[in-house]
Amino acid sequence: MTVGDFDANKQLDVAVADSENDRVFILLQYENGKFGMKTTYEGIKGSYPFFIAVAYFDDDNQVDIAIANYGTNNILVLSQYVMTPSARQNGLYYLLVNNFNDDSLLMLTGNADGIFQRAATFSMGYRSAPIYLCIGDFNNDNRMDIVTANYGSDSVGILLAQDNGTFSNVTTYSMGHGCTPWSVTVRDFNNDSRLDIATANRRSGGLGIRLGHGNGTFANAMTYFTDIIIDPQSVAVGYVNNDGQLNVVMTDSSSDYVGILLGHGDGTFSDAIPCYTGTYSGPSFVSLVDLNNDSHLDLVVSTTEEGFAGVFLGYGNGTFDIPQVYLTGEYSYPLAVAIGDSKHNVNGFFFE
Repeated sequence: MTVGDFDANKQLDVAVADSENDRVFILLQYENGKFGMKTTYEGIKGSYPFFIAVAYFDDDNQVDIAIANYGTNNILVLSQYVMTPSARQNGLYYLLVNNFNDDSLLMLTGNADGIFQRAATFSMGYRSAPIYLCIGDFNNDNRMDIVTANYGSDSVGILLAQDNGTFSNVTTYSMGHGCTPWSVTVRDFNNDSRLDIATANRRSGGLGIRLGHGNGTFANAMTYFTDIIIDPQSVAVGYVNNDGQLNVVMTDSSSDYVGILLGHGDGTFSDAIPCYTGTYSGPSFVSLVDLNNDSHLDLVVSTTEEGFAGVFLGYGNGTFDIPQVYLTGEYSYPLAVAIGDSKHNVNGFFFE
């Protein structure tokens, strides 16, 4: 699932990839913060859409949607309506796709017409199985680097950007034996102006942290285990209690909870505060965004077992309201959540 302003009314709408039925749903938001009935767009038969994101791909000032199809090994771009992330340099758009089955990262380049072509493939290491990726400037050279969560090798992989628009060979950092990181994000968790790495470690059941040195290298991994998070699948970061310190939110698809870990500002975190998502809901992915413009971050959660998108409005003190539930259809399987602001392009990174 991703979020963007698809109808130009300055309200964030929701797009959901239904992996089970090869479809995409659009939920348009009204000014009162409620969402209308879903509009369904049929995808490719057998495609099993695994991830969805939004960006501008064709210079028409309309938001487009990119969908990664696990079953058919391709990318579907719905024009008008990124793979996270996308970037724009030298007049070109870049689309990055992690190839789980062949241990690589694919870079596609596109022009202003929204058409993409293969540019390069980067090996992430034998049996690495990169399942998620994120970008950030890890060595302070004003170029966007790449980090992948490597499910198969219990690690993260770092690709540093080069002057010629390509990337270095991968440098791998272990997140702990048997941890199987499922997703990754980057922020500055200890307030030293250097980007750090956070992973949702699915098999070991913890939050993995590697603090950055600002030169493209990272400190030893730290793991934070919680009483309520057993099978973490997704991690999101934001200021949920307005104390000026970054907090972490993780989903647990096995216990029907989202866990909120409050940050201390030094790269450490408290135990998780539970946020109940419903019996047998199976929360898979989570994102943080202010949907109702009250300056408090809200939770958007996709649930694979019950087939709905849940919106939890935040109170600004680390707690959230009961969810507004939006069904995605019988036998649907909404798998992923990402945040995209079509006006400021939070989900895709563009560089002029």
